[in-house]
Amino acid sequence: MSFTLGNLPERVRDFHGDALDNYFRVARGRSAASAEEHAACCGGVAGEMTKWFDTNYHYIVPEFDANSQFKLDTSRLIEQVGEARAVGVNVKPVIIGPVTYLWLGKAKDDSDKLELLPVYAALLDHFAAQGVDWVQIWVQIDEPRS
Repeated sequence: MSFTLGNLPERVRDFHGDALDNYFRVARGRSAASAEEHAACCGGVAGEMTKWFDTNYHYIVPEFDANSQFKLDTSRLIEQVGEARAVGVNVKPVIIGPVTYLWLGKAKDDSDKLELLPVYAALLDHFAAQGVDWVQIWVQIDEPRS
């Protein structure tokens, strides 16, 4: 979700390699390529992992600070919607909601991160433009009650 919302830690922003390589950099701390090859540009510290609520599933904790920038990137989601439609599957994207995303994240300072909300609105607009109808619950936004 952090990649979709454009909320990446500063150490991995402006990565110029393959997108999948950057996913691994955030999750594992370095890219599939040699560590030396990208050390000068992109750092190598993985994101913190913790348990998803009271389950044995883990997630990478979103990070927030005064320099956090939210910029919508729907490329991965829209590609997955296209792949599903190509084989005749009626898609139902499921995303975590903004309250959950902010609640599960970790703020490094007292900055206000509610500027995230317009990015979520833009995400729903983008789904609508792709023919995914969120009004009839074809996009599911999860906000757990815990």
